[in-house]
Amino acid sequence: ENMIAALRRLQTMTPGELPDQMAALGISSGKSKIGQLFTSHPPLEDRIAALEATPQSELKVA
Repeated sequence: ENMIAALRRLQTMTPGELPDQMAALGISSGKSKIGQLFTSHPPLEDRIAALEATPQSELKVA
């Protein structure tokens, strides 16, 4: 539940604009399907849905 709350809080934050110099490196904040192949984390919505679908007994606290 704490992780879900933290992820929901992140959803409320507005991401900053990337500087033009980042565009030259091919870094984009776009949400294209192809672009998602190269992301290090799934979208917040997907992460929250996965946590909500997992029974509490299966979630491990590190």
